[in-house]
Amino acid sequence: MADFRKWLYALALVALLAGLTVPASAQVANTPFQCAATTGVPPTVRAEGWTELVGDIIINCTGGIPTPAGQVVQPVNVSVSITTNLTSRLLSGGVWSEALLIIDEPHSAINPGRPILNCGNAGAIDSGPSGPNVCAIVSTGNPAQTYDGTPNGYGTTAGATTCTGTGTIPASGSYSCGRPNVFQGRLGTPQDPNQYNSVAWLGVPVDPPGTTTNRTLRITNIRADAHDLGVSAPGNFFLNEVQAQISINGNSSLALTGGLQTVAYVAVGLITSLKTTNFTFLQCIGENTSLFPFGSTVLPSTATLGPGISTSGQQTTGKSPQFSFSEGFGSSWKAKNIAMILSPTLSGGNGTTVAAASYWSYDGTTMNYPTDLNQDVPGAIYNTESGFEYPGSGATLAKAPLADPAPNPPFGLGTVPV
Repeated sequence: MADFRKWLYALALVALLAGLTVPASAQVANTPFQCAATTGVPPTVRAEGWTELVGDIIINCTGGIPTPAGQVVQPVNVSVSITTNLTSRLLSGGVWSEALLIIDEPHSAINPGRPILNCGNAGAIDSGPSGPNVCAIVSTGNPAQTYDGTPNGYGTTAGATTCTGTGTIPASGSYSCGRPNVFQGRLGTPQDPNQYNSVAWLGVPVDPPGTTTNRTLRITNIRADAHDLGVSAPGNFFLNEVQAQISINGNSSLALTGGLQTVAYVAVGLITSLKTTNFTFLQCIGENTSLFPFGSTVLPSTATLGPGISTSGQQTTGKSPQFSFSEGFGSSWKAKNIAMILSPTLSGGNGTTVAAASYWSYDGTTMNYPTDLNQDVPGAIYNTESGFEYPGSGATLAKAPLADPAPNPPFGLGTVPV
């Protein structure tokens, strides 16, 4: 009898432990969907600038339960607010912004073979009930494919992988066809379209990556009015900052850490000084007025050359004021586009290749103004005024479509040509 009781207690203990133990498969399946925001190293921007390009915001996501095959990926709203006016260029209708949300790094060193497909493209139509720049994605069941840039891709419903127009599957070029990976922001927030320090992306399909992959959201082309912040007070050893508050809201349960990020530091971008001057003239009395009479922009043929003035109108003896201009910090002055930095043989630009450094150095003897090249590799540091730039093959801009640099990205900007 005693032996039977011992076995009874042992079986009861095993049953209790079994009830408290969670299977490994259940632990994996219940991994929460969570994201973390970072900015890398925030750039220094010019205190004199009204449209300064700040650093990209990177949101890395893991976990969650991926959308089953044939179902629509749940949409979320993403917004970014900064501590000054957000001055990214406005495009169509004065509402749509150049600020972009790029998912899973297409056309980059991480996914060099993945094409860029923007929401609103012919292969990812945005003509649904929510209006422009809101696209739906039908899952294939594989979260690594959700943003693979396939035009007119459509889950695996009834065995189809593209929009065919047969049965319940929409025809090619219809809403919910395609798997876009680039989404365009709009000024303000849904609550206040005139909130000038914010940009929002509404109805963005965000598919939890599960445990087999991860998800990357890159927010780029955000510009800030650094002039409004100005430089820090004299004696303050810290630079003023541009901070960004990131918010993600929707039906999906998503935990975001690092929602407040520093995206730029503000410093003096231009230093000027008076090199020489003539202290004999009276205040408010102009010097060398015969060279450039009021309203004239060219040297008149009848101009009387003053002391120290050459026939080209240049000062030769320092009799009149001479000024010096220099950068307030390294890279304060930037080219408009990468084409201006590349060599004349590559882009018609102004640079010469430095073989030992695999980069370019401006030789100071040429001044060309070439057509822009695409700056279309997420994560590449172009260090230009234009930011991410890719009008695409279907663009209607005056200079579009633009060509890619060769290699793309150029040496010194990235690691893997795409």
